[in-house]
Amino acid sequence: MKKILLFLFVVALLGLPPLSGHAQATAGLPERLSGRILLQVEAHGEAWYVYPVNRLRYFLGRPADAFRIMRELGLGISESDYDRFKDNAPSRLLGRILLRVQAHGEAYYVDPVSHDLIYLGRPDDAFRIMREKGLGITSANLSRMPISGASVVPPNGVMNIIVDEPDWNDEIPNPVMVTGQARVFENTVNIRLRSSSNRIIASTFITANSPDIGEYGDFSKSVPYSDPGTATGFLEVFTISAQDGSEIDKVITLVRF
Repeated sequence: MKKILLFLFVVALLGLPPLSGHAQATAGLPERLSGRILLQVEAHGEAWYVYPVNRLRYFLGRPADAFRIMRELGLGISESDYDRFKDNAPSRLLGRILLRVQAHGEAYYVDPVSHDLIYLGRPDDAFRIMREKGLGITSANLSRMPISGASVVPPNGVMNIIVDEPDWNDEIPNPVMVTGQARVFENTVNIRLRSSSNRIIASTFITANSPDIGEYGDFSKSVPYSDPGTATGFLEVFTISAQDGSEIDKVITLVRF
């Protein structure tokens, strides 16, 4: 646990109590929590980064995972930009990870509340920041925030839906085979394909073969889709909340046609 937490180098949020409430109170969570680090307090303290560009969450786990996220999602800035941003970053950069490309790639996290640039240095510094400013969230509320298909899958069975295929940025055939594991209400897994223009080009479901309640089951389905009219799109795999009928535990994967 300590090893995981030490490398959550982008944790710099307001210290707030865990979020709670039903769908009415949780509408717009991805927008409200954009750019923040969330601690899954009802599990094992797993941490997730909500990337402001797509508002999908990415798991922050092992050191290699954390550094990969920093490099892949970080935004390079010049020294003149850094001088302008260091005291009060503009709203468009809130929650972003900034890389000083002219200063050895030093990384900074833009605090979404204070607009301050927080240096992401040694693991001990990141651990201290997390303990002081980490934001707790319940598993129920976290389930309403989509997961990036590019995210590393956390251990300990934290995710209720895991998509094995297709992978992030795969070029997919027609039909496309969608596979994975799920432990969801009535074992029902929903599958939807959208073009990058947000047009739905396929929508179906499949029943996972879970042996018992609370246990993972495999799912696999060949999904034909209509002409997307775009070069890229998104695969959405999710389940429906038995409580309020909302879409939860959604995994979104970028695909190419």
